[in-house]
Amino acid sequence: MWLLGVLHGVADATTGYLLISLSYSSNAMTIEGVARFLLVYNVLAFAMQPVFGWGLDRLHHSRKYSGGAASGLTLIVLALVLSLQSPLLAVAVAGLGSALFHIGAGAMAMSECRALHCGAFAAPGVIGQALGMSMGLFTHALLPGFVVLLSLVALLLWKTKPPQLAVDALLLESSFAPKLTQLQITLLLLVLAIALRSSIWTLWQAIATGNKLLVLGLCLAAGGGKLMGGFFAEKWEATHYTVGALVVSGLFLVGVEQSSAHPILRYILIFAGIACLQSATPGALIALKTVLPTRPAVAAGLGFGFAIALGGLPDLLRFNIQALILPIALLSALLFYIAARKSRIAALSTNSC
Repeated sequence: MWLLGVLHGVADATTGYLLISLSYSSNAMTIEGVARFLLVYNVLAFAMQPVFGWGLDRLHHSRKYSGGAASGLTLIVLALVLSLQSPLLAVAVAGLGSALFHIGAGAMAMSECRALHCGAFAAPGVIGQALGMSMGLFTHALLPGFVVLLSLVALLLWKTKPPQLAVDALLLESSFAPKLTQLQITLLLLVLAIALRSSIWTLWQAIATGNKLLVLGLCLAAGGGKLMGGFFAEKWEATHYTVGALVVSGLFLVGVEQSSAHPILRYILIFAGIACLQSATPGALIALKTVLPTRPAVAAGLGFGFAIALGGLPDLLRFNIQALILPIALLSALLFYIAARKSRIAALSTNSC
């Protein structure tokens, strides 16, 4: 699982580098052009993940998840090559490649229903993306290196042994059949809970724009928080930890406004709040996998993609939620708790979903 995490970091670093280098390499690039790039990428890389995941889950091949992830990396390599001739097409192909990688590798990381595995996979992504974007700002000469590196990584994934589902697929399919409405309600609650949490993360990314030190600190706190969440969600009861982490994150981040005269305390509260916020990620992923035990790619697509895209809507619509951080965090915790109770996630071990 640690290897999958490293590959995640490399993939996100590459797409981050590609997007930034394309946005800044052309003197003729307008703000509208950059916005179009980001819109195309975000729709394909995030919003469409569950759709691609549904297709991947339906394939009958032992290497469908590792193959999906490797195919995604191959498309990102293709996007790097296309960026020399057709930037917009390159962004579209990179978005598709990123989606395929996340659902394939995410399904592999979630296969054993271990919160620590989910955290180890998720953590390097945000750090890798920040590093890739930083490199894209300072130099545009790294494209050949990324092509070689990602090609090797894709080859490694093609040869990776596929994971085994930790459940009896046919038995679980039949057990969920009469409870379709309950399943849909639970999924909706979980997706909304993740989206609300993601909206707070998106807000702080926007606040940090232009402050390189704060951006780096946020990314490190987010990555560390995901690892911390994976560890504690296994050490303690996953649902209770996730709910508690969301509540505490809201309290920390609200405390930032009360400590404006103390810069050091302000930064401590910001990073602690973001770490707690992101430490809810592994528990949320385990919950999705518990509800969709035979659809790991769809679960990964909802957790890594669609819910994240929903969380970006307030920023896209220019709706400032800064004054609502604590209510949003509390609502996210409440929705997650209700979903857990509805689907009996709270009664399930994170090792046996």
